Amino acid sequence: MLRYAPAAGDKSAMHPHPEAVVVVLKGGRVRYTFPDGTQKVIELKTGDAMIRPPVTHLDEAIDPVESVLVEIKH
Repeated sequence: MLRYAPAAGDKSAMHPHPEAVVVVLKGGRVRYTFPDGTQKVIELKTGDAMIRPPVTHLDEAIDPVESVLVEIKH
């Protein structure tokens, strides 16, 4: 289980995640950059819960956000 709570402007290095359940505690926007250089801005909404497929990315918080990830390791 991971807690993701970056401040606006915080950025991670490129890293992988297995499939995960994500619960958003505080919504906001996050920019994801993928290994091929493509980017996607995601709007996380407070209270949302989702299953996220495996991913390799780096993330940059546009807004301060908070979520909990429960990684599913088969």
